[in-house]
Amino acid sequence: MVRVSITKVIYPNAKVLVPTGEVTTVGDAPNTFIQWPKRLLQLTSNKKYDPPPKKSEPICQKLVVKAMYMDQTLKFNGESGGKNAFIELPREDIVDFYMGTKELGITILQVWLVYLHRLGMELGNNTVYGFMDPHLTHSQNERGSVQSYIQKKMCDYMKECYLAPYFNNHHWQLFIINPQKFEVAFLCSLGKKPDKKIYDIVEMKTVELWVLIISYNV
Repeated sequence: MVRVSITKVIYPNAKVLVPTGEVTTVGDAPNTFIQWPKRLLQLTSNKKYDPPPKKSEPICQKLVVKAMYMDQTLKFNGESGGKNAFIELPREDIVDFYMGTKELGITILQVWLVYLHRLGMELGNNTVYGFMDPHLTHSQNERGSVQSYIQKKMCDYMKECYLAPYFNNHHWQLFIINPQKFEVAFLCSLGKKPDKKIYDIVEMKTVELWVLIISYNV
């Protein structure tokens, strides 16, 4: 982050990335200094020079710049299994994802899983991978509702492997269900073991196929 001073305003209603009590939009910023991501700045000079070949901007950078100027949330068609469901992606989630200031938002992960689902269909792997909705496997949900959702998902779609994101204590984890091999693998980038709630969710009384939990440090 660097301090910048805005001298010319083009989009006065565009929201700044780091708002303060006095400055929330670009129109509020003239005659003052604000914090701005260095990666979104481009240095200019009055001196004549031969500019280097233009490089294409990373898609992430294009997305966050677009998010800065949008007034409404983005909507994605999350159609799966013949059911229409739209995922709303707020501007704040896009900016937080790019800045890395907060944990990954559920909506970002939902959009990513929709992409993986469609990619699997294009590659002919639609019967191999199934993806659980992270909003429905959240650790704050009731154990019974999470169990019912996972069991119904497995019975309705009959995939070879299911990926279930699990949000616990401000950190995303993943358990992978492989019914054919009678395994449930648990992945955590921090090397933590599954909490008691995960053990309760995959208990034998609920899903008879789940007989093994493996913890990985990735």
